[in-house]
Amino acid sequence: MRLKVIASTGKWINGKWVKETTKAFEEGKVYTKMKLTTPCTKLSTTSPVIKKPTHTRLPEGMLPEELSSKDISKLITARYNAMRHRGNYKSRIISTDLARELKVKSNTPGLGIKVEETGTMWTYRKPNTITDNILDFKILPKERISMSVNAHPDIINVLDGFMARGEIIVNGKVIKTIKPPKAYYKITAEPLEGFVTQSDPITMYFREPVMKEQLEALKMITEPFKGLENVSKADKLFHSGKIEGASWLSLARENTPDDLYKSFKRALSINPILAQGVYNLRETKIPHINLKIYDTYDKSVDPMIKQMENYRYRISAGQQYAIDSFIDDYVKALGKSDLDRMM
Repeated sequence: MRLKVIASTGKWINGKWVKETTKAFEEGKVYTKMKLTTPCTKLSTTSPVIKKPTHTRLPEGMLPEELSSKDISKLITARYNAMRHRGNYKSRIISTDLARELKVKSNTPGLGIKVEETGTMWTYRKPNTITDNILDFKILPKERISMSVNAHPDIINVLDGFMARGEIIVNGKVIKTIKPPKAYYKITAEPLEGFVTQSDPITMYFREPVMKEQLEALKMITEPFKGLENVSKADKLFHSGKIEGASWLSLARENTPDDLYKSFKRALSINPILAQGVYNLRETKIPHINLKIYDTYDKSVDPMIKQMENYRYRISAGQQYAIDSFIDDYVKALGKSDLDRMM
């Protein structure tokens, strides 16, 4: 089959003068020539030029293949710390004397209130109606309210009264009583440090979903102590749980042990090294969730996979967010073709 291209000056063909330079004649028929294109435009006369997705770096500057599982664990922890524990909220410390008084009061049992000291960075306060050790996690919380508040001892009074007796205390007076929540709260053990560096120096955990009147009550009793600085820019979790009319509070679903398990399984489908990095960050084993999928002595199964399949672990909402955001960025940095090759 013969293909003839017409010169720009034109020629007599079959008794006609042809000036068209973008056409070809084949056996007396006219065919429009097609330009070489990329796959996302018109069809090409040649094989399409496939552009390989750009292999990029993680926000921290590394390529995914440069990282060991320990490196991954450290980077995820650094993300978490940057989001939750490296603020500069000095305005929350109204005075050092009040902050010291707050520390003493937070460690002292109140009317209908018990104290559980963890020996770590938190002190837990709970109503006497909660008889189990809350850190055994036999009953997992459903929701939480994080608080960006000032270091003042009187906040213990209002939170204790609300939690133990359903009291709404404003300016030292009980103005109303509602159904108390099934809840407990934790407060940073070192106010002079924690109220400056932590986005949420106080967090209340609810064993049942928060009722509307309970939420309105918390807004009312905590407003006198609200922090002036906006933490939502630094702490994405705080922003995602924002409450209308209460920028100092954040309401969110509490993450579950299954959330970590799902993140681990996703990481494992991408890269075993990434999965190991996530695995390293597991913390509290939940004793009443023991699935016993694999026998302890089954040597055919990777110990890491066996452990994650047989048990569930609890981590904080901030840690869960840091893990998931890192996995997302890891996938983006690999690029689709590289990800397909690894899978």
